[in-house]
Amino acid sequence: MSKQHRKLINNSDHLIDQLIEGMVSAHPDLLRVEGETGRAIVALNGPRDGKVGIGCCHVNSA
Repeated sequence: MSKQHRKLINNSDHLIDQLIEGMVSAHPDLLRVEGETGRAIVALNGPRDGKVGIGCCHVNSA
């Protein structure tokens, strides 16, 4: 039998903003959003010795 799958993403144009909003909303005691674009997530208790930051970038050329 074939299983029917449902989409979890309604609009891919809003995906990153919604992921960030959800992550920060789920952990407001640990995270906050910073930066002009609102796409930088920062740990409230950071920086910490022995821990690293992770950066990811996507440039929209349109």
